Amino acid sequence: MTFWLPLDVADEDNGCLVYIPGAHKQGLRPHGQGEVFGFSLGITDYGDADFAKEVVVPAEPGDVVVHHSLSIHRAGRNASDRKRDAIGLVYFGQSAKLKQEEAEAYTRQLYAQWAENGKL
Repeated sequence: MTFWLPLDVADEDNGCLVYIPGAHKQGLRPHGQGEVFGFSLGITDYGDADFAKEVVVPAEPGDVVVHHSLSIHRAGRNASDRKRDAIGLVYFGQSAKLKQEEAEAYTRQLYAQWAENGKL
């Protein structure tokens, strides 16, 4: 589960969360390297049909937004002159197992790409 706690008002202008209702029941979608620094994964086949189903979820400081790990969600760019600080907490069940080799390979690839793009 992921918990998202906004420290500032989060609305459409400064990039609040957006969800596709019920997507967590459809299984894992293909992922690839995203273009937003700090958010390393994006759904590679996200398209017009997905955008049409999106529901905007504005939030106020003190709210808590909780979603399943398979919930399809995103946040737009902050197009305002206001901050959009938040705290995110991710909890994994005790039965979750890390695929160590895959995780290490992914981390190496991610850091190499960030270094190549001047993000480190």
